[in-house]
Amino acid sequence: MRRYFARKLITYGITFIAAVTIDWVIPHLMPGDPIKTLLASIQIQDERTYNAIYNSIAKGFRATCRFGSSTTISGSRFSTATLASAS
Repeated sequence: MRRYFARKLITYGITFIAAVTIDWVIPHLMPGDPIKTLLASIQIQDERTYNAIYNSIAKGFRATCRFGSSTTISGSRFSTATLASAS
């Protein structure tokens, strides 16, 4: 019985690590700039407003990123709520 639970625990552990790794890797390998995609969806016409919102979101990302400013901006870090709080 102990061997059965040990195998299950190992299987669940490996599955968890694989799922978390895949969940992290896919958004970080996606091409493009997610901030520009987000701003394009709301169709901002004024270039000054666009730049202000873009810089605000990018600055917020750099403040929360553990890897420093050299890390690419990931789409998984942004949402409509982030954009709403930036304006």
